Amino acid sequence: MANSTLFKPGHTACAGCGQATAARMVIDAAGSSTIVVNNTGCLEVFSTKYPESAWGIPWIHS
Repeated sequence: MANSTLFKPGHTACAGCGQATAARMVIDAAGSSTIVVNNTGCLEVFSTKYPESAWGIPWIHS
């Protein structure tokens, strides 16, 4: 699978993390007009480490 431009590499997920793989696959399937709403948890922590973000689409913490 090619690198996604919607869920970018360089996040701080553990190697082989299922959440990172699932997020990339779902976001790539959903497309660039998607807005992600994410609750507090591992995915939120490793994908939005201040001041960077792995999200290439609008992202909201709920």
